[in-house]
Amino acid sequence: MQIYYDFFRSEEVEESTREELKEQAVEQLAKVSKVLTEEDRNDKILSLLLEMLKDDSDEEKRILGLEILDCLAGDFGQEVCENYLIYEIVSLQEDPVYRVRKECVKRIVNISKVC
Repeated sequence: MQIYYDFFRSEEVEESTREELKEQAVEQLAKVSKVLTEEDRNDKILSLLLEMLKDDSDEEKRILGLEILDCLAGDFGQEVCENYLIYEIVSLQEDPVYRVRKECVKRIVNISKVC
């Protein structure tokens, strides 16, 4: 999971490279998530995801967190969605950045189906 952490969070990865490879990285993370145990998924991926959704200093990371959540919500299951993720989504609906709010509205329908 360190490779995904480094890709999504590290300042060493150029933004243009991250943007080019983002969609493929999210798809690969979704595939990896399916073979992890529930405990590993929650410990490794959920912690990365929550960190991204709560990053007040970088709107791109909050948007990316929503994109990842949209792909992986079904893997986390209803309990995790109800206890953790739905609160983050609700807080992002009031984000001061329009692009984050727009992405939240765009993604909430798919995510809410799990919750």
